[in-house]
Amino acid sequence: MTSRPAYTELAISAARTALTVADLRAWFHHESANRMRHAVLPGTAEYDEIVKACAERKAELERETEATTKLKRAI
Repeated sequence: MTSRPAYTELAISAARTALTVADLRAWFHHESANRMRHAVLPGTAEYDEIVKACAERKAELERETEATTKLKRAI
């Protein structure tokens, strides 16, 4: 596996482990140098895959937060 595909696979896995939206944003920001080092730049398919994984994880986290909030209000 070459550097770009390997990095992309690892980055997608890492994005899926974020515990909060803030953590996800911080991780994405701090990974910018690594993305550049592996030539995973805006406009590349690999970049789009990572952004998609982040968007999916963000949506999951937001749904979890909403469900928790509703549960707290019900109690």
